[in-house]
Amino acid sequence: VLNPHLMKDILRDEWGFDGIVISDYNCLASTVDHGYCENHKQAVELAMKTEVNMEMATSCIVKYGEELVNEGKVTREQIDKAVLRILKVKEKLGLFENPYRYANPEEAEKILGCKEHRELARIASEESAVLLKNNGILPFGKDVKNVALIGPLANEKQIVGSWWCAYDKDETVTVYDGIKILLPNAEITYAQGCDLALDATDLSKIEEAVTLAMKADVVILCVGEDMRDSGESKSKAFLELSFAQKELIKRVTEVNKNTAMVLFTGRPLVLTEENQIASAILNVFFPGTEGGNAIANLL
Repeated sequence: VLNPHLMKDILRDEWGFDGIVISDYNCLASTVDHGYCENHKQAVELAMKTEVNMEMATSCIVKYGEELVNEGKVTREQIDKAVLRILKVKEKLGLFENPYRYANPEEAEKILGCKEHRELARIASEESAVLLKNNGILPFGKDVKNVALIGPLANEKQIVGSWWCAYDKDETVTVYDGIKILLPNAEITYAQGCDLALDATDLSKIEEAVTLAMKADVVILCVGEDMRDSGESKSKAFLELSFAQKELIKRVTEVNKNTAMVLFTGRPLVLTEENQIASAILNVFFPGTEGGNAIANLL
C-alpha cells in the first residue's frame, strides 16, 4: 500500500479508482517490522502520499496525522480527501441514518449455530476430506463391537482451524462424540496416547493406547497439528509430525492393522513413514464444529 506506482499510477490514475483504500490488518505498523519504514510516523507520511484512506486495526494515522500536518509533511487536502472517501462510503451504506443497520442481535441469536447451518457444516466437512490411502479396511462396518479412539486429537474440541469468528469450542463435536452418536451400541474406548505439542517427546501414555488397540475391532488414530499451530504467521521449520506422534502411530499400527489414521492439518505434511505403515489415511484438514459427526460418517 505504500508503493506510489501501484497505488497512484495504476490504481488511481490508470484504472480510475476513486473509492476507499483500507490497509490490511496492522499493515502500516508492519512496514517497520519489514524494514520498509524507519518508524510508524514515516509509514503514515507515505500512506498519505499513496492515498491510503484508512488503516485496519492499528492507529498510526490517529497518533501521527496531526503532527505530520503541523510539520507540513502531510497536507490538510490529503486528510480531507481521505476523510471524504470514507464519508461517501458510509453515506452509500446508509450508516448516517442507521449506524447499526446491518447488525441484528436477535437474528444472530437465531441463526448462529442453528440446525440448518450445522448440517451444512457437516456436509462441507465430509465433502472436503481427502482419502490419501486405503488398503481395503475402509469403510468400517457399523456392526463393529469395539472401537478404540486413540490420539491427541481423538477427543479434542479445538479442531475448527484458524481464523474462527464466533466459534464456541463447547459446541464442537469431537471424533469421540461422533463415533458414540453413530454407534450407540458399540464399546468405545479412548486413550490420548501422547500430547499434541510440536516438540512432544513424552512416550509414557503410549502403552495405554497400545493395550486398547490390541483389544479393539478397529482403531481410529487421530493425529496431526494443533489448530493454533496452523494458519497465518505460523510457519514451521519441519513438516513432519512430532516424535511422540510418530512413535504412537508406529506402535498402534503394529498391533492392529485395522487402524485408520485420521489426519488433522492446515498445511502439507511429510508423511513418508506414516504412509508406509498405515493401512488407511484420511485427511480431514480442520473439519469445523461438526467435524466429529462428519468423520464418523466417512469412516
